Formats: sequence, C-alpha cells, structure tokens
Amino acid sequence: MAGSTALAESAASDVAVDRLRRFHRMTEQAVRAAGGRVEKYMGDGAMAVFAQAGGVHSPPVAALTAALRLCRQVEAWNVVEQKKGAVPVGIRIGIHAGPVTVARLGGDDLPDVTPTGDTVNVASRLEALAKEEGAVIAISDAVAAEAQGHPRARRLLKGFQELPPQQIRGRQGLLPVWVRRTG
Repeated sequence: MAGSTALAESAASDVAVDRLRRFHRMTEQAVRAAGGRVEKYMGDGAMAVFAQAGGVHSPPVAALTAALRLCRQVEAWNVVEQKKGAVPVGIRIGIHAGPVTVARLGGDDLPDVTPTGDTVNVASRLEALAKEEGAVIAISDAVAAEAQGHPRARRLLKGFQELPPQQIRGRQGLLPVWVRRTG
C-alpha cells in the first residue's frame, strides 16, 4: 500500500488502522480469487504465493490476475473514500516466477515459517523498482512470457511497457522487466 505514511499522519490512528485492515482484506480477496494465498502481512505490505494446483492459469498468470484485480478494487475504494475526504492510497506490486523454499526462520522466541529464496527476493526488488519507475506493477520477463504463452491471458499485459533490462540490486546480470504505470 503506497501512501500509508501520509494516511497515518493525516488520520486518527483508529481510522488509519481501519483502512489498513480494509486494504488487507482486499488483498486477500484478490489473491484468493486467483487461486493464491497471502503468506504474510508486513505493515502495509503483503506477500502472496501462487502454487501450481491444477487451476485454469499458471501461477504467474494467476498472480498477474490477482494484481490487476487488486488495482481495480483499490481504485474503486479510493473513489468512495475520497468522497468522505480521505487521502487516496496507491499500491505497488512486484511479481516474479520461479521456485521458492519454505523455511523456518527467525529465532526461538519468534519463529517464522516463510517462503524465501531468489524468487521472493526478486519480487521484492521489482516492487521497489515499480516505485522508482512511477509504476503500479512491475513484472519480470518470466511472468510476461507466461501471459504471452496463454492466448486468454495475453490481454492481461495490456497497458504494460517493456523496460530495458534492469540491474536488480544484489543480483548479477540484467533482468528484462515490464511495468504498468496505471492500475
């Protein structure tokens, strides 16, 4: 959720918490409707995974479907909230495709079973790249290729622009990236 700092500053704490809860519910609904699962919430952010489970779409296409659904939900929500005088919020999403490792991390007092690995790291870096590019969604070429490979999913790439290959912090080599600047 982009804009949560301004929201926390301008709204009463109970209002800010209520809006954050609403955003989390919208995120969960969009992810679940596309066959994914929210693995964790981190303040105003969330991490979702989409595993191959015999669904209609591949996991990358399902993730892209969820992202676009969430964009539409947040746009509609902002219209309603702005009529009440609330500060609009935005979103930024990074999507990458590949294997993940589920590991028990953390310490003895606060263990955390979480997806980890290069795929998770790249998705996080893509979310940061979306911010740098003034975009709502940033996807790796692996995700775009999956969508292009499914005739019914190609439409999901409408509005995306391919960027020159990007250096992703902490990784060697360049990664082809696509961004969508509007929801």
